[in-house]
Amino acid sequence: MMDVTLLMVCSSVVSVILARNVPCICTETVEPICGEDGVTYNNSCIMECAGVTAADNPLSCCSCDLNYNPVCGINGRSYGNECMATCRGIRIVRKGECPRVPTPSPCSDVYEPVCGVDGMTYGNLCKAGDVRIASDGECPRQCFCSPHDYRPVCGSDGRTYQNLCLADCVNEIYVVKIGKC
Repeated sequence: MMDVTLLMVCSSVVSVILARNVPCICTETVEPICGEDGVTYNNSCIMECAGVTAADNPLSCCSCDLNYNPVCGINGRSYGNECMATCRGIRIVRKGECPRVPTPSPCSDVYEPVCGVDGMTYGNLCKAGDVRIASDGECPRQCFCSPHDYRPVCGSDGRTYQNLCLADCVNEIYVVKIGKC
């Protein structure tokens, strides 16, 4: 279907040019212009020789490739490439994506920790979002300590731990001395 339409447009252009008494002589200057037929012509002379007038909306001829080379528009939005921004009439302020502005959180900053089933501690129930809650309070630390490494330390809770790593794994415990309590 596209081939038939293209063939019809081309034959119409040739018919108009041949029907004119005066031959069209145009420069090879490239100043793209959008015709009312949706075709982008290299310059207005070539367009007029084809018997076409300029489109009311010059963006109707926009056709961009899909190469990702992002640009930031004056409106603060990122576009896939320069053509995509220009075709929307957006002035480019810089190459690369626009900086992302953090959206304010609807959750309070009150620290009431909860432990999610994902093993992450969240500041409060709201900040956990859709994550199911495993328990109130912080999640237990996941430690990978060797229980065979015996170098006893005394924890602030008055208990002796087999080694520093195992003592560090207990929430809110700090080592008060090396060796047994």
